[in-house]
Amino acid sequence: MESSHVILHPLSFITEGDEVIVGRADTETYAVFPADAADIVRRLLDGAPLDEAAAWYAEEYGETPDMGDLVETLRGLGFVRDTGETSPVAPPRNVTRFGRLARWLFSPVAGVLFVLAMAVCGYAMAQHPWLRPGPSRITAGDSLLGLLLIVLVSQLAGIALHETFHVLAARRLGVPASVTIGRRLYFLVFQTTLTGLMGVPRSKRILPFCAGLLADALFGSALLGVAWACHGHGSAAAAAGHAAMAALYLTVLRMAWQFLVFMETDLYYVLAQLLRCPDLHALSRAYLRNRYWQFVRRPERMVDQSVLTGHERAVVRVYAPVVFVCSAAMMMGMLTFALPALGTLIHRFAVGIARWSVTDPHWWDSVLTLVFVLLEPALVAAMAFRDHRGGKRSAGTAARIDQLGPQR
Repeated sequence: MESSHVILHPLSFITEGDEVIVGRADTETYAVFPADAADIVRRLLDGAPLDEAAAWYAEEYGETPDMGDLVETLRGLGFVRDTGETSPVAPPRNVTRFGRLARWLFSPVAGVLFVLAMAVCGYAMAQHPWLRPGPSRITAGDSLLGLLLIVLVSQLAGIALHETFHVLAARRLGVPASVTIGRRLYFLVFQTTLTGLMGVPRSKRILPFCAGLLADALFGSALLGVAWACHGHGSAAAAAGHAAMAALYLTVLRMAWQFLVFMETDLYYVLAQLLRCPDLHALSRAYLRNRYWQFVRRPERMVDQSVLTGHERAVVRVYAPVVFVCSAAMMMGMLTFALPALGTLIHRFAVGIARWSVTDPHWWDSVLTLVFVLLEPALVAAMAFRDHRGGKRSAGTAARIDQLGPQR
């Protein structure tokens, strides 16, 4: 047995049932350890030599641990401090900035104000049917291009607010967060990386994941307030009201999108935390693929899931059908909400291009609007091609360590 020391970087330990999430916050690298293996890591972190930690484990658990394998695993995760390497002594600046704002924004007082604002908007929609969002709001007004440009600006503002709420909710806990651009199927999406939440207790992770949906509700309330204030105040105010209602409709669609948990939306991460299964999506996809290969009698293509715990197996069996339910819900949503709006847009394109000549502003309004609508699918296609050619790197790492310390 080796007698040398292993120097580790500062690590966090979050106990979740029979497992422990061990992580290094400055690199956002986390791994799920069995409780007994985490106990050895704690002793190594406290400065115990390898042979002393192994002797303690043998006395405590009655088995001989494979310390070489453990050290190699810790080194692969970046937990081992090499000679001359230093550990950060202070949190990154982007964790502490706007901390006071974050604490106020998610305080009980702010929560009461948010609920009151949304209640007033709900009352307004109940009393005034014209304030209720619908597909027809997308094409209201004389200039379709002007309306969509206004909607684009407002939606970018809404998305920025959505991601900002995620970031601030994480910084309230001292957790770093970053925003990137990605895609889900054929949709362009903005994503906030919250890997550092693995280093805080599960009960504190829910709010950062829900913060974006809260931002959408507040943004939609503000848009409805603008439409309500503009009603009956002349043509200019009416145009602003039309744009606000169009943006509100798209905001409602973005909020509905969050319920498509199979696409790893914000609510998926909430569900994964509540079910105590951080790798819920990946495990469920592997489970469904295994069932398919089993059905077509190709067992050699199946993925080994023997290391799953009993709890994970039970959760995956229940969650896997959700993938099909959510797929059906997305199709229904497309038929009920998105396709009617798209059909109205296509009708406007066709009428504008066929009715007017090239020298008429209405013709250019229709053509430029068509280009505008096709821009997102083109960007998504470019990103898909880029991902296919080179792939992407994740900002953080979350891993599962199933067979670490002891040799059984």
